[in-house]
Formats: sequence, C-alpha cells, structure tokens
Amino acid sequence: MEDGSWNGEAKAYLAMGRLIAEELWFFLNHDLNTMITSDDHGRYMLAEIVIDNTKVLLVNVHAPNDPNKQVVFLRGLSNNLLSISVNENLVSGGNFNCVISALDKSGGKPVDVRKASTIELKALIKTYNLLHA
Repeated sequence: MEDGSWNGEAKAYLAMGRLIAEELWFFLNHDLNTMITSDDHGRYMLAEIVIDNTKVLLVNVHAPNDPNKQVVFLRGLSNNLLSISVNENLVSGGNFNCVISALDKSGGKPVDVRKASTIELKALIKTYNLLHA
C-alpha cells in the first residue's frame, strides 16, 4: 500500500492488485486521524477514521469476477470486518462484481438468487446491517 498527497488538500492512499483495474484509492482530509489497512491482493481497503469523536470504518471493495473466488473473498472480508468493526459506523462501496437482484443488471442471463456468491453477499449485507443501493 502506498500513500502520498493529492493536490495538496487530501492524503491519497493506494492499494494495488495485479492489474491497474484492481487499484483502490482513498482520498482523505489531512486532518483526519486515519488508520488504513488492505488485504494482500489489493481487493479491499479499510480506512478507520474519527469524525467529531465518532469512529467510522470506510470499506472500498473490488471483488473478483470469478463467482467461486467471490465466495472466498466475501467470507474473508466479512471475517476481517468482524475482527475490527464491532459497534462502528460502516460505510462500504466499490465493485462487488455480484448481482443480488434484477435491479442490479440489465440484459444477459436472469439473476440466480441461489448462486453461492449472491447468498454470501446477502449474508454480508445482513450481518453488518448494510443498505443495498
């Protein structure tokens, strides 16, 4: 993981995967008390920050395309979040590369809600009380 300055106004954090498409970025105010971690493959970054005495955990995700790898990835992400995010405000975004409803896509094959990666993502959403938007 690398860090630096962006435009003199924000601190930039980068986690890199094997491909340029797997790069994850956070641009955060210099004044924030920040702790950044990422997985070994550059697939997710976690930024623990404090805003007005409130802890917030930011999660930036770029999940694998392969449905079999998605299940392993989502379980690993969930386990990592369990170890650090108890009673924290969690904000997650990025590309989960997984469809959980027909609203998430257009065209192609119908959504298979029984697919293991879909079930795993729904479990992650439920466990952390996330909103799917």
